[in-house]
Amino acid sequence: MREALGKLLDLNVGPLGYYNAVLLLNDLLREDFKKKLLLVPNKIKSMATFIVPGSDGRRENGSPMSKWEIITILEDPNNLELFSEYVKSSRDSMLKLGVGDIEIRAEDAPFSFYKGNPSIVQPGRFGDALSLDGNEEKLTLMKKKLGKEIKVLPNDKISKVK
Repeated sequence: MREALGKLLDLNVGPLGYYNAVLLLNDLLREDFKKKLLLVPNKIKSMATFIVPGSDGRRENGSPMSKWEIITILEDPNNLELFSEYVKSSRDSMLKLGVGDIEIRAEDAPFSFYKGNPSIVQPGRFGDALSLDGNEEKLTLMKKKLGKEIKVLPNDKISKVK
């Protein structure tokens, strides 16, 4: 797959052709990662919803060399320690899959802040997210929760939206 993707760089196309090629590249990368996600033990998969946020979710990642960011949303915060241990133990194999960062969040944590930091307001990370595990219903619920959060953000936070 890397050979075929590398040829995208050699295309002689206009901006729209390049844009479409980037979308295709992102779809291929996401589908490839979904297949590899099937290798994750069911016990671990059942604990979380896996998404790609922001520019990966908008399918703007223009290079097969760019690392993916993945966010896992844990339904039960009591599973945090076990899930964190799994992520630590599988970090090397995740890096080989093209994953640069795995953020772990509790389902009840705010989605409008970057990595839970209230001084960095980035609702687009979740607003633009795509599901990796096919749980579209869960992703829709997360986006509705995000919408409710945005409605009640104080003015000083709204001015910091990135």
